[in-house]
Amino acid sequence: SQKLLDHLCSVWILFLMRAISSIVCAIFLTARIALAAPTTYNSDGSAGDVQTKINEASDGDTVTLPAGNSGNFIWTKQVAMSNKGITIQGAGPTQTILTHNIATLKPLFRISSGTATTVPRITGIGFVTAAGKEANTNQGYISTGGWQTQKWRVDHCTFTLVRRGISAYGYGLIDHCTFQKFVGGSQQAVSVFGAGD
Repeated sequence: SQKLLDHLCSVWILFLMRAISSIVCAIFLTARIALAAPTTYNSDGSAGDVQTKINEASDGDTVTLPAGNSGNFIWTKQVAMSNKGITIQGAGPTQTILTHNIATLKPLFRISSGTATTVPRITGIGFVTAAGKEANTNQGYISTGGWQTQKWRVDHCTFTLVRRGISAYGYGLIDHCTFQKFVGGSQQAVSVFGAGD
């Protein structure tokens, strides 16, 4: 009868609408998950490219450095990470080795967590200094910025030919790191400034 046909059509339309609604919801949720997933940026290991990748990255992302010895990665300028909780990850402290060759008393990395929602981290990197430039590591290979830097982590790194390894401000964690072959006058693995423990 017509009534039965109308009823079946109504049921079919309702079923179709629910199916479409479910598909739209699934697509939306998948898109949100994809947008929220951390991204890995593979750098070429140069200071310029690492800085570019940091600028592109967001909290929770990772910037990688490939394996390369101290002759491959000679850095002549500082890399800064401000208000971002990014992981800077080398291939290992004996695999990715950065050479400090900045002409002034600047660290290779300067971290300022500020408004970051995740912890900035540097891991799996070996640090050395260029011959005759040992005094230029007086500010450390890594500086954790000012007192507003409330969270950071440096782990599984090796610091060689050290005048100062890390200049630490605020609160953070240093673990599984090696400091070796100290040189020059005031020799410090880690200098803590401000409200550190």
